[in-house]
Amino acid sequence: MQDYIIGPVKRHGYNQNISGMFSHWGRLNSAIQLTDTDGDRMIDEAYLMDIFDDYALGESPFTGGVPLITEIVDGVEEVVQEARSYSEIVAEEYPFLNEVYAARASVAPFLTDALKAAYNFSERANGQSTTQWAGQITDTQDIAAKGLEAEFIINPTNSWRIAFNAAKQQTVLTNFAPRLEKILEDFWIPHLEQYGWLDWNNPTAPVDGDTTLENRNAFLLDYFALKGNEGKPNAEQRKWRFNLVTNYTFREGMLKGWSIGGAARWQDEYAGGYPIIEDPDSVLIIPDVANPWLVETDLAIDLTFGYRKKIFDNVDWRMQVNMKNVDNWDNADMQFTRYQPDGTPARARYSPPRTVYLTNTFRF
Repeated sequence: MQDYIIGPVKRHGYNQNISGMFSHWGRLNSAIQLTDTDGDRMIDEAYLMDIFDDYALGESPFTGGVPLITEIVDGVEEVVQEARSYSEIVAEEYPFLNEVYAARASVAPFLTDALKAAYNFSERANGQSTTQWAGQITDTQDIAAKGLEAEFIINPTNSWRIAFNAAKQQTVLTNFAPRLEKILEDFWIPHLEQYGWLDWNNPTAPVDGDTTLENRNAFLLDYFALKGNEGKPNAEQRKWRFNLVTNYTFREGMLKGWSIGGAARWQDEYAGGYPIIEDPDSVLIIPDVANPWLVETDLAIDLTFGYRKKIFDNVDWRMQVNMKNVDNWDNADMQFTRYQPDGTPARARYSPPRTVYLTNTFRF
């Protein structure tokens, strides 16, 4: 089975799945045209003669085969090629011709004339299909967003100021990709349940790469990640954010004119990926949206120091040092932002670096 990666959804997959239908039909059609040119549902002996240089025809159709070939190695006779009849070659090398015919017939009704025209469909000489995307066609969705924000400012003393801000946001997705959902329900899921085991690239032969199910499933993971969260608050969005800012100014004594302050900025966790589970209702593999891999909460700390004084009688001088992200003083903090289905990191970023600013302001 291939590895799956679930990333940020930038498209619904509508175009990919329509194009995938044409591509799948083309591979099935090409496999039939290559191996059974006369359509009698028997592998052509002429094709086998092209594949096997020593294939010899029999006295009647479909009775040929390849001979036994041996050679002497260090005085010992060794078999280089076993003798095989036509039926043995077909059973071992191309056992699924009838299933490919059936799979092609399963796809054909969904490739309507209107769809062929929209995607500029054409059939190549080798039986494969070519299409062009009909523009940036996507599906529809409904989004409802709501949030709240509250801010409190208190001054415990004339010199001390505290500000607190809290923000909550929720985005709920509904009626997500109804047209793609219909394509899946009407075609892809039933088709994959019956023919998904066929090799994607060489369907008449035993599986030697991705199956049709594995190939198509990879294009549906992002869709199922969103569909599974339909009607729920978006798990890939930070729900809460809190900010605390404080400043104290010394107005008398030996520290008169000096000020000190700081800020803390906190952000909630969010879903950065999903494990993969078997769908109990189909043959597909889907994201486990109920148990996401969570990106950790984020906390950033800032500090400020300042000094203010009158100079030259009429000049207000203010000096301030702002230090942002002092929690990342060595600039080495890293945060994982996406996860593979097995929980290993898929994407990471360096946290915002520590920065120090010195400003001097003169007011006349």
